[in-house]
Amino acid sequence: MNIFEQMLELAGRMNIQIRHVHLGGSGGGMVKLRGQRQVFIDQDADAADQLEMLAGALGREADIDQHEISPDLRQQIERFG
Repeated sequence: MNIFEQMLELAGRMNIQIRHVHLGGSGGGMVKLRGQRQVFIDQDADAADQLEMLAGALGREADIDQHEISPDLRQQIERFG
């Protein structure tokens, strides 16, 4: 499982819904709709930008420390969060 897949799995454990949408390559991010945290991942963005956006969104969540995270995953999240 690569780092991006690990982030998606972590988001699931954190009860964050992932939505893959076309936003023109410069969008995406975390929102809260009807009490549910959701991350919009821009399918038009390149893989590095998607990874950076998701890492940043996860890194800003207070409950992230309640979850077991591999050292490599933590390093990526801290890098962009």
